[in-house]
Amino acid sequence: MISSAYQAPFLAFSAKEKPFPLLKRWVGYADRYNAAAFLYDKAAYENDELNKALNDSLRPPNDMLLTAARASAMNRFAAYATQRVTTEVTRANGLTVRALALLLERYGKNLTAEERIRLSDYAMTNSARASDLKFFDGLVKRSPDTLQRLVNYELMIQRSIRQFDSTAVDYLAAYWLASSLPGLTLNFSRLLYDYARPQVKNPTLAQSLDELYRLEVKDSTRIRAAIQTLRKAGPSANSLELSPGIFITRNDLGNGSSLLDQVINANRGKVIYLLMTSASDEAGRQAALDAQRLRNAYSSRDFALVYLPMPDTDKSLWPEVATRYNLTGDHLLLTNGQLLGAVERLRADDDLSATIINRSGKIVKRNAPLPGAFDDVRKEIDKNL
Repeated sequence: MISSAYQAPFLAFSAKEKPFPLLKRWVGYADRYNAAAFLYDKAAYENDELNKALNDSLRPPNDMLLTAARASAMNRFAAYATQRVTTEVTRANGLTVRALALLLERYGKNLTAEERIRLSDYAMTNSARASDLKFFDGLVKRSPDTLQRLVNYELMIQRSIRQFDSTAVDYLAAYWLASSLPGLTLNFSRLLYDYARPQVKNPTLAQSLDELYRLEVKDSTRIRAAIQTLRKAGPSANSLELSPGIFITRNDLGNGSSLLDQVINANRGKVIYLLMTSASDEAGRQAALDAQRLRNAYSSRDFALVYLPMPDTDKSLWPEVATRYNLTGDHLLLTNGQLLGAVERLRADDDLSATIINRSGKIVKRNAPLPGAFDDVRKEIDKNL
């Protein structure tokens, strides 16, 4: 019924005209995928499961036409599928012993010969006793961030295998990898790519992933040079220029509120737009990019852009993202403890928020419009110029 509703206008047109066969096929598939996108959005919004009998009509297995509607529908499917596999609770909700043992054997840190033998045995038998959990936990704690991300990725794949066909799982494996890359450091991008890429069997998807990965790491030399500069500075840096126009301020032993004052005082005489954001979140990265348009709209004598990123377990993440995307401006890097002092003054309603500070260093607009609302932000800034 929904598909018919999307197809009705073109069918009415076809009754009066005689469209070319390829155009008819193109529009027909576009209408089908627009209907599919609607259904996936509706199911995701209502947290409902679609009947598997609809799969062939929503995602025709032999469709060779790549349209914008098809790409959009497949991304909506991926969002729907991600919701399904992350919210479903089943008895087989975790990784198998074999999968976890193989991950630990490949990516565990400082493994002894005895530990490798034990992991090999677990992988072979695919079984373990409750008393063996302490052994696994100990190995995971040696590299918790790396292993947890790999476990999460593998867990998503295992759950999707139980719910979707092999073609859909192949797409989801590629989609999750492509979605993760922009929010990862170079080192972890390489690690996840090496792990996940071989799981994608479709040659077209594999080629697209290869191209996306090359785009993400194309500035690796410049990024590694920036990180090396930051490491040489040690735990304290005052307006350290990582890359042209990108200035870092941090002091791991300092007070968060005092460090905020340090950046504000360095920009006295200018209107400051302070953006609190996150490198691990797509909306946060987009807001950071949008803020560059604001910076380009004003003279550097009158306006300053300050980024306050949320702390990450990998301290290299924000500096790498800032360098990769040329996020020119001042960057205040705080620890979790320091951030509390700064947030108390900013009184932000969310992790992604903006604050406007006038020329004399006084906060004049808390929870200001985000950079994406360009005209609204300019109105607030112009009031204080």
